[in-house]
Amino acid sequence: MTPLSLLIAYAPPMTLHRIAAIMLFLFVLTLLNSCEAPPSERIKQAMDLRTQSILSGAERWAETEFLAAETLREQAEEALSVQQQKLAPFRNYRMADSLFNLAAGGYRFAEKRVGDTLAVLKSEAELHLTTLERELSAWRAHLDTSLVAHGLERFWSGAQAKHDAAVALQNDSNYLDAIAQAKASRADLDSLALQLLSYLKAEASQQSLWTDWIKKTLAESAIKQNYTVIVEKSAHRTHLVHMGKVIKSFGCDLGFRPARQKLFSGDGATPEGRYRVKTVNNSSKYYRALVLDYPNEEDRVRYSNNRKNGIVPNGRGIGSLIELHGHGGQDRDWTEGCVALADSDLDTLMQYVDVGTMVTIIRRWPDEIPR
Repeated sequence: MTPLSLLIAYAPPMTLHRIAAIMLFLFVLTLLNSCEAPPSERIKQAMDLRTQSILSGAERWAETEFLAAETLREQAEEALSVQQQKLAPFRNYRMADSLFNLAAGGYRFAEKRVGDTLAVLKSEAELHLTTLERELSAWRAHLDTSLVAHGLERFWSGAQAKHDAAVALQNDSNYLDAIAQAKASRADLDSLALQLLSYLKAEASQQSLWTDWIKKTLAESAIKQNYTVIVEKSAHRTHLVHMGKVIKSFGCDLGFRPARQKLFSGDGATPEGRYRVKTVNNSSKYYRALVLDYPNEEDRVRYSNNRKNGIVPNGRGIGSLIELHGHGGQDRDWTEGCVALADSDLDTLMQYVDVGTMVTIIRRWPDEIPR
């Protein structure tokens, strides 16, 4: 017989009850000691990595990977809850531990994806901005020497403002919005290019008219052997012509909206046409002035047609007092429609020009006509 059997066989009744109680206690204690503990370290690791991935921006920049990790965490918490509802001896946390481990890996991967995504976006933003800066610079140089700068300036200014916003966003590591701003800037440049193309097409349709004016002006100078003046708006040059040949050229400033024909008073456009010096004013507020006979008959017909077509605003007249005057040489178009020369250049010009001298104003000198 075993010692336990002997103890049970010969022990008094009260002692047997005590032995049973002791044995039950020992059994329960053994079960409790054998219970599996919740995976607290694994849970902490997963939650720490979750916080870290959120702070890195995973919810935005690695949404798919982050949501996959979130699903694993939720499954892990559900498995943990199921086990905690069981009696302690019957709990098994292996599934929960495995899922928390997978979730931790998922959060770690999401954070890595954030870094990869931002690196790609940063590179893309830098490429957009580098290309855009070159285009803005090229357009700026073109507009600074272009007759149509006034009409196109707003497109360039809008593009530049969006470029500056894109740079600020890139500096804040907001690469996606920086790319969007860069694309918006390029859209403004595309609009600029379309407007310029439209202008050039309209200009081409007028080129034959300007060619005719130039031929007539040069022919008159050659036949009469006198002096005439040709103002070439696109080049911002005033040419002195003698016997059909250009003998001197001067820089000039134009009206503040030079890239079109004058339509009405106050529009800032320098008129295009064939005029004569009507009077000479040696006491002009702009130093000295050669006053032209604008408007001529062609100007009046054009103005009348434009009024009928609603192009001329109500209350606007045809305009007058178009001059070649001084105070020019400012390297900008600023007059109300006149042609402004530097005072010294005007003095030189007026040595050859008097009342009755022809002054032809064109937008662009035809390539086929030598100067």
